[in-house]
Order: sequence, then C-alpha cells, then structure tokens
Amino acid sequence: MTTDKENTVIDRINNALKTLEGRESVIYFFVADTKGYPNAKMEYIYEFAYTLHKSGYNVCMVYQLENEYTDDELSDLNSRQELPDDNRRFIGVSDWLGVEYSQLRHLNVAKEQWNVAPSDFLFIPEVFSSLMKETFDRHVPCKRYVILQNMRHITEFMTFGDQWANYGIKDAIVTNSVQESLLKSVFRYVDTTVINPCFPLCFNRPENAKRLIVNMVTKNQNDAEHIVKLFYWKYPLFQFVPFRDLRNFPKEKYADFLKEGAITVWVDYDTPFGNNAIESMKCGCVTIGKIPETIPEWMGDDNKLKDNGYWVNSLNDIPDVLMHVINDWMEDLTPEIIYDEMKKTSDAYTQEKWAEDVSRFADNMFLDRINEIKEIKESVEKKAVDD
Repeated sequence: MTTDKENTVIDRINNALKTLEGRESVIYFFVADTKGYPNAKMEYIYEFAYTLHKSGYNVCMVYQLENEYTDDELSDLNSRQELPDDNRRFIGVSDWLGVEYSQLRHLNVAKEQWNVAPSDFLFIPEVFSSLMKETFDRHVPCKRYVILQNMRHITEFMTFGDQWANYGIKDAIVTNSVQESLLKSVFRYVDTTVINPCFPLCFNRPENAKRLIVNMVTKNQNDAEHIVKLFYWKYPLFQFVPFRDLRNFPKEKYADFLKEGAITVWVDYDTPFGNNAIESMKCGCVTIGKIPETIPEWMGDDNKLKDNGYWVNSLNDIPDVLMHVINDWMEDLTPEIIYDEMKKTSDAYTQEKWAEDVSRFADNMFLDRINEIKEIKESVEKKAVDD
C-alpha cells in the first residue's frame, strides 16, 4: 500500500510523463549577450533553438543580468532622451542575426522566477561550468545537456579537480567529430551527438561575376593588418588589389560581401569548426587560410589536406600564396579542382541536413527522458510494494 507521500511522488511523475509525451516541455538554452556583435557560438545555439521553435517546441532563452533595466526605467530614459547603459540591458542578436531570433522567449533568471520541472530540458554552453555546478548543487530536476563547441573552453573555465561527472553531466551535443573524439578521450562516460553547424541560405554562389576583392576574415584584426602590409611591401605592383575587412557586419550583409569578392583570407587559430571558411566556399570564394591548431574535419587531417582551399602553416606564408592566387584568378587559371572540392565540401552542410539532425536529436531526447522517468516510476512503485 502506498503512502500519501509516495502517491504525491507518483502523481508528479505521471504529470511529467504526460508533459513529455505531449511535447509540452520547456527547452531552455542558456546564452550570453553578444551586445549586438556577431558571435558564431551564440549563432549555433540560437539556430538550434529557433529550429526547435519552428517545429512547435516550447523554447526559452535564459540569461543572467542582475541590474537589468525595467521597462519603466527604459521608458523614463527615452522620455528624457538619455542613452541607456548597455551593461544594464540585454541587447541580443537581432541586429546581426535577425529579429525572428530575438523574438524567441527570453528569461532573465537573475530577476524573474525560473520554475524548472523534471519534464524540462536545459542546454548549457561548455564555457558555463559554474552553471553546471550550480544546477547540480541545487538539484535542478530537468535533464541537462552541454553544447560543446570548443574543447579549450572546458579547460579554461573548469575548476581544477572537477570534471563533468562532478556536476552530474553525462550528455553533450558536439559540433564536429574532431571535438567529439577529443571529448571522448577525457570524459569517456559522456554520451555525444554530433550536429554540424547550420549555414543560412544567404550564403550561396552569386549569379553576377565576382570582382577582384580580397575579403579578410580574421578573429584578430592585427593578423589582417599584418598580412595586408606584408603583401603590399613584398608585391608593390599589386597595390591596385583592394582588401576588405569583414568584421561585425549583419549576417546577410556579410554574405553579400563574400559573394562580391573573389578571394577570402581566413585566419582563426583555435576555431572548433571553421564556419567562416565554409561560408566563404558556399559563396564561391577561393579561400586561403592558416591551418588551425586542430584541423577541422572538412579540411582533411595531418596526413593529407583537401584541395578545397590553400592551407598554410604560417601567417607569413599567406602573402606569397595570395599573390599566386590573384595571378591565377586574373588569368582564369585557378585549378578546377579547387572549385570542385570547395563546392563538394560546402554542399555537405545544408539546411535540410541540419533540420533532420536537430529533429532526430529532439525525438531521441524526449524518448530517452520518458524512459528515464518511467524507470524512476517503476522504482518508486516497487519500493512502495516492498514496504
């Protein structure tokens, strides 16, 4: 015979199962404010959330801002024609990613009540190890997943002596197979799902002829300046070649610049995937880049690099390679294998595949959680019978 307490627990379990089976659970994504600047890591998370939202799931973006302005305070500032302090407001992604993403439901957990149920899900970027610990210590009842985009961030932000097992984390979404292998080599107990990044349809091959413009896509502006200055100093006859720094542009404007230019120079030492290079290829640009610390899966491996671009080991080699690429392009001698391979590479990452991967993951996520809670229910019921 079950006690009142056991009946209450079983009722809660049944409610959780009903919510999960009806796909009414809340799927939370913890995000950082980009302050209006493009950020590939936040873009991945927002794309994931927005894809689920379009499929009818209940999605909520979670952030933490202690002293955020109230609506009344913002209205008062506006009436007095005073500019707000950006450190006190969540600016979000609308300016560079799109209004539809900013219109997803957002919740400031520092100021608003956050009621999390066992039927809910929480996705935590790998940089927020403190949130993993906090939700574990507080016994937050939802299912938690880590979104891993860069293994380096685990070692940078996690306390010495800790690992995900200390925080009860055993599930992760990983953006590529290289990162998955690295993760599995240290946290063997983690179940992983690889979901490659999504690339908006604005990244496509242009109908108009390209112009001799070299697009510079570098994480560090000093790298761009270093390359351009070396190029002009070494090859003064090429002073007529224009360079364009593609930094902090809205997504569609950035894509338009890529489609206009013929060549892209890309430098990102510690990229986990190399989104910018794929975007360049999708727009039909011949791409020159320094090989990152970890070779992305689409670039090849230590034994053989693919012919989908010009890949070099040193920043100082780029000006020389660039001169030859420009010469070939002006004389229409760019090897066909370059165009063929970069099309083959970029065409492997489609919106259709992204949607299929996210949908498959969501189905499995709900099914796994339902099975977990059913096992808990059976355990509670068995204990009640034994007692």
